[in-house]
Amino acid sequence: MIRIRLFDKDNETVVETYKFYNVKISQVGPMTLTYEGGDKATFDVVFKSTYWEIEKAENGALTSQK
Repeated sequence: MIRIRLFDKDNETVVETYKFYNVKISQVGPMTLTYEGGDKATFDVVFKSTYWEIEKAENGALTSQK
């Protein structure tokens, strides 16, 4: 199981938290480090899962898989 957090535009407030089950990672992209963004490293990950659910949703965020 992996947990992914979706941040608001301020990059600090968590809007939603997703839980993915039976995850299989198929691709990991190159890591980019930028000192301008507060020492944040970013990279793309492609994966498949058999099931996901929203663990937490804040003000106006999605609340179901439909």
